Amino acid sequence: MGVYNFKCSMKVYFGFSARKIQEHKGIYELIVDTVHDLGHEINYNWLPEALNAAKKNKFKNAQSFSKVMNSIAQADICVFDISVSTMALGLQISHALNSSKYTLVCKKLEKNQLSIEDMFIGGSRSGFLTLKDYDHKDLKKMISNFIEKNITKSKTRINLSLDSFLIDYINKISFLENKSKTEIIKQSIIERMENDPKYNTEI
Repeated sequence: MGVYNFKCSMKVYFGFSARKIQEHKGIYELIVDTVHDLGHEINYNWLPEALNAAKKNKFKNAQSFSKVMNSIAQADICVFDISVSTMALGLQISHALNSSKYTLVCKKLEKNQLSIEDMFIGGSRSGFLTLKDYDHKDLKKMISNFIEKNITKSKTRINLSLDSFLIDYINKISFLENKSKTEIIKQSIIERMENDPKYNTEI
């Protein structure tokens, strides 16, 4: 018999573009600091690496595709700043939503620019997606509100005891599908809820 612990501290994936990084450095650092101040972690913080590359004017592929995708899969929630939008960010957002991650997509509100709601992504009807424009003074509050809202949805600490053959199976699926063990168990419960005619009627 094994015991799995589910903690309230969350893994947050933060995605942004390395283009114009010096211009947006303060904003990206504020997002990272806000996540840490709330007691959570950025599970793949490549911001220092990107800033170092910018100083040397040597932009390489600082992010490994597989590492980014794996970090999104392992994250509890995702935050993307698309103030500088790229195809890579679009791919990452799509992966996060397809992986049922509560996802905040935000952008700095600039004059004569479209609101995020009026952009292509604004047509999404995903229940996992939150879209926000921001200015610098309300950025920290926006990030804090998003995290607090979604930690209550999915992050209550429990101890789960499982037989060894179930743990072996979860470990196998985790490896084959590149998903966290928590995500596998969570998806199984969600699938049962979706197929349960009594859910929301008797509970």
